[in-house]
Amino acid sequence: MHNDGAVIELSPSARGWRVGRIHEYTGKADGAYPNTTLVLDNLGNLYGTTVYGGAHRYYGTVFELPTPTAIGNWTLTTLHSFNGPEFVSNSLALSPHGSLFATAQIGPSSICMCGAVYELSHLSSGWKPSMEYSFAGASGEFPWSVVFDSAGNAYGTTNAGGAYGFGVVYELTP
Repeated sequence: MHNDGAVIELSPSARGWRVGRIHEYTGKADGAYPNTTLVLDNLGNLYGTTVYGGAHRYYGTVFELPTPTAIGNWTLTTLHSFNGPEFVSNSLALSPHGSLFATAQIGPSSICMCGAVYELSHLSSGWKPSMEYSFAGASGEFPWSVVFDSAGNAYGTTNAGGAYGFGVVYELTP
């Protein structure tokens, strides 16, 4: 046991619910402290984030747990390791066109320290991260959530900033 968090599965059984462990984090390249609700795609793959660990040790990851094998084994794949100073927050969403979007509480220091929305696009060569929007002041600060409508518009909230300093509801259009 590493005490760095785990993804668990609850399965119905004759005696109630059975708890199974899908992945136990080591705090290294696989990340630590998963912090989002898992996102499920139409193929049965699970996606989530961690707030610690990864290739750069401290900044967290976006991960995939592909559909389990015939014997029920799941194998975690790290899609992206944040390299600081951004820290992924508790929001992850799958867009209608198949990209993953994550919010970060602190954005890249060269641009802003007020948070950002990142997109991970699925390419044939893997997942490519890009910053879609950086927050500051009136546009909001410290994004907390992101969800999509059927047209691909992203919506969310921030914890601070805006006209009165208490946050905003934002929309990002493709």
